[in-house]
Amino acid sequence: MSSTEELPQAGDIEVEYDDLYRQDEEQAYVTLMSQEVASLNFAAEANYTVRLCKEIVHFHNPEEMPMGSFELIASNKVWLPPPALPAIHAER
Repeated sequence: MSSTEELPQAGDIEVEYDDLYRQDEEQAYVTLMSQEVASLNFAAEANYTVRLCKEIVHFHNPEEMPMGSFELIASNKVWLPPPALPAIHAER
């Protein structure tokens, strides 16, 4: 999908509730974590906007998360493959 193409509707984006930490070398994923509602994960394209992410949260939680009642706070985290973790701890 190029940045000039129309964005999908929030209900057309497949979300995952169980596998929140998906990793893929070819595809970026967005994980929306919340203490208020179930966290969700979905494949993201380069032209996805913060507004679309908010619409996805609202679509899956219309009663708990009406549009305008919440904000999204972004962070990035690189998940290392499990074999790398012991090596990092050994260096400390």
